[in-house]
Amino acid sequence: MPWVKTTDSEGGGKNILEPGEYFFKVLPSVEFSESYTVHTQADTSSNGNEQIILALEVGTKDERVKMVDYLTFTEGAAWRISTFIKAVGGYPGSSKDVELTAAKCIGLTGKCETAVEKNKKGYDRMRIAWYIPADKQDPNLFVQPIEEDDIPF
Repeated sequence: MPWVKTTDSEGGGKNILEPGEYFFKVLPSVEFSESYTVHTQADTSSNGNEQIILALEVGTKDERVKMVDYLTFTEGAAWRISTFIKAVGGYPGSSKDVELTAAKCIGLTGKCETAVEKNKKGYDRMRIAWYIPADKQDPNLFVQPIEEDDIPF
């Protein structure tokens, strides 16, 4: 007979913030439950493309959530990687080759805009709509890599 550990959880959609602009920090990993942890790491997408999985903490000083985002290395998704690099203040300019690794992402901070959508099971799911470029943020908030004392939340 199978066994399960009971929980007070009522299912998905509980770990979200209202859509808006929030600070983010890339963490080495985020734990969603005892059996589910996501690590910031290199991976391969379901379509066979190289990608970086980002384990993120997103929110304010008072309210934060754990999230996952994906940076996929394809020509069509170059804009997303570029906006991430702009958000953390490391954008070298247009048409430049940039080596981005999961290890280089850990500890970086920036600002993002979030949205809420329904997932396949009908639960609300928070996602990053886009990363906000550093030049549209307070430049004093961002240091690469950020020191623990400089975390904006």
